[in-house]
Amino acid sequence: MPEQEPQVPPSSEDRAASLHAVARALRETPHLGRQARQALADFLDALDDPETTAAASPADMNHLTSRATQLLTALRHQQDAGVLTAARNGLEEAVLRVESEAPVTAGAFRRLLDALANIGL
Repeated sequence: MPEQEPQVPPSSEDRAASLHAVARALRETPHLGRQARQALADFLDALDDPETTAAASPADMNHLTSRATQLLTALRHQQDAGVLTAARNGLEEAVLRVESEAPVTAGAFRRLLDALANIGL
């Protein structure tokens, strides 16, 4: 039986690129209003600012971006409320874990969650 190579987790850059791709696709999704699309644009701008992510460890950023990608993917594919709630809760938990060590980073993700809550998601 051939040996399987260990899976290498995606890099922070790969996760960020994946999150950006999903968010860009969401901004073009007709079922989202102008306010939600603006929130996504603001979120991406914040993530591109090194000052926003400087205090977060690479592991924390991987976890946050992974959770945000799950939530935005569920939103893009108009998943049912249970899937959206689980994805949202996962991101909220990840934000709470990094809030004390990386408050600016947590704030960027929190603003995304708040913007989505303001439009009923």
